[in-house]
Amino acid sequence: SFSETNNNNNNNKKQEAGEMKRLEISIQGMTCSMCTASVTRVLERLNPNNNNNNNRKTVSNINVSLATNSATLEYDTTRHTAEQILEAICDVGYPANEVTTVVLQDKVETMMQEQTRQATEKRKSFFLSLCGTVPILLLTMVIPNLFSKDSFIRVALDTPIHPSDSTTGILTTLTYESLLLWILSTPVQFIAGWPFYRGAYFGITSGFLGMDVLVALGTSASYGYAVAQVLLEDGSPHFFETSA
Repeated sequence: SFSETNNNNNNNKKQEAGEMKRLEISIQGMTCSMCTASVTRVLERLNPNNNNNNNRKTVSNINVSLATNSATLEYDTTRHTAEQILEAICDVGYPANEVTTVVLQDKVETMMQEQTRQATEKRKSFFLSLCGTVPILLLTMVIPNLFSKDSFIRVALDTPIHPSDSTTGILTTLTYESLLLWILSTPVQFIAGWPFYRGAYFGITSGFLGMDVLVALGTSASYGYAVAQVLLEDGSPHFFETSA
């Protein structure tokens, strides 16, 4: 009958629409508004481009919070699983886990623990950068202004390590100052700066270019130019301080 046909059509529509389920996610590694925008965009990408169900979104009510390092959303259980959504966030460089507890105090404690962990990591990275950058600033900005070129410390720093009559063409003018700056800046560039490189990699591979890409690109350009100048030109240690 006509009524039975309508009921069947309504049931089919309900099955096609699926059940919307709320999901709360704990996200690590977000540091700025660009990070939250990247997570939001990758979640929005989960929606089909061509949806015949009246343009109904299969992932909706997306809310990404930098303050609480979390995200909430609703998703169609017939189109997505929680594991797929978490994997999509992880693919852009932000480790994510589903929040299963409903106790507010537990959520607050988890959030505080995660923020404490991130603060500890950033503190270690800062002190590593400080240990390398302060001597670099002393060598490039303080000592040249305090001591004349004829002073013992300036002469020692400007002394070439290799003989000037070397036929290799490389490292012939490498001075002790250049070597010290090279050694000091390398851990700052690649160890303390590793989170930026990691974020830049995931950002480029996923098509989201944030601050990590800018920082990694700018410091790498300075470091690369300084190394090239030390090895191939006059041995001057320019731009190591910019890199650090």
